[in-house]
Amino acid sequence: MAFSHKAVATLVMLLLASCMHGEPRSSGPQPIIDMHRHTPWPGESDSEGLASIRSELQAHNVALSALFITGREDVAQYRSDARTRFLLSPMFPCPMLTAERKWCFVESADGLPDPTWLDQALAAGTLNGIGELVFNYAGMPPDDPAMAPYWAMAARHDVPAFVHNGRGPDVGQGPRRHEGCCPEYEPDFGNPALLRPVLERHTGLRVVLQHSGFDYLDETIALMR
Repeated sequence: MAFSHKAVATLVMLLLASCMHGEPRSSGPQPIIDMHRHTPWPGESDSEGLASIRSELQAHNVALSALFITGREDVAQYRSDARTRFLLSPMFPCPMLTAERKWCFVESADGLPDPTWLDQALAAGTLNGIGELVFNYAGMPPDDPAMAPYWAMAARHDVPAFVHNGRGPDVGQGPRRHEGCCPEYEPDFGNPALLRPVLERHTGLRVVLQHSGFDYLDETIALMR
């Protein structure tokens, strides 16, 4: 099920309106929008992962979840249903897991999604953003020339770019707990100040800064200003 930008905006406004203007609130849990969730690690079961994700979201009354996928096949696998709505977005640039295998978009030699496929999916509404953009995992700066078409695409389609920020995680934490993960890891590529030239070129680009407040707080505030 695809959701237009207008439909998503309407849902967000309805959720906000239920908590404003003195309207009565139910005694039960209020609907939640989950802004950060991943599909299973490569090699793990997608069907089991989807069942687990749906169960957890439904248990916490999550009405909408941004779900970051790792391959083109995930678009067909991770579909919204009557109780769980997903905003799908492709995670890249893909870091190495081993010398022979990348974390995501394994069909691509450079670990970047095919631009034509991504452009068509954004136009059709089957994808709703780009990211999580994990620059420090892949050892690629945000302003790398290889990223140029993707920034332009997000601005043109008016979809958010979800950007991983911060120096972490440390070795043994998060995805870096997996053996072989991310030999090109560069902590400082998680500095949001590196987004400044991108935003200067694409003034209408919408960016979601993820994990902000742990590292680079001054740089984050300066960028927002």
